[in-house]
Amino acid sequence: VGKTDAELPWPEAESAVYRTDDEIVMRTGTARLHAETTYRNADGAVQTLSFSKVPLHNDAGQTTGVIGIYADVTEHKQLAAGIAHEINTPTQFISDNIRFLQDNFSTMLDVIDKYAAQLDPDTAPQSWDERRESIRTTLESLDYSFLRTEIPLAIEESLEGLDRVSTIIGAMK
Repeated sequence: VGKTDAELPWPEAESAVYRTDDEIVMRTGTARLHAETTYRNADGAVQTLSFSKVPLHNDAGQTTGVIGIYADVTEHKQLAAGIAHEINTPTQFISDNIRFLQDNFSTMLDVIDKYAAQLDPDTAPQSWDERRESIRTTLESLDYSFLRTEIPLAIEESLEGLDRVSTIIGAMK
C-alpha cells in the first residue's frame, strides 16, 4: 500500500515492466484488468501474478495516478495444472477404449451379419456343415476370442475412468 510498482521487491527487469505499464495506464487513462504475468522472486522461484490497474482521476477528469491490485496466483496455477493432469489420465484411457470399441464395432457386426445371412430366405441353401464352417472362418478371421475378452474390459475401464473424473470434479466442488 502506498508504493509504486518500481518500489516493490522484485528484480529490476520486472519493475521496469510494471513502471512502463503504469505509464501506459496514466497516458491512455484506460484500465488494464485481469492481466497475468510471471516473474522470479528474490529466491529465484517463478511466481505468477494476476493484476488489475485502473487510472485515478481528479475532479477535472485528468488522470493523476494508478491503483494496482496484485494477487499471487502461483499456487492456484499449480493446483489447476495438477487437476488437469488428474483429469487427463482417465480421459486418455477412456478415449483409447472408445477408439478400440469404434474400430472393432464393425468387426462384431460382421459376425452378426454372417448369422443374419443364414436366416435370409433368398440366400442359397447351405448344409449345416457349410454354415458352421462359414461362421467359424468368420470368427477366426475377426479374432473373436480376443474381442470377446477385450470389449467388456474396455467398457469396464471406461466406466471406471468416468467414475474417477466424477470423483475429481466432486472434490473440486
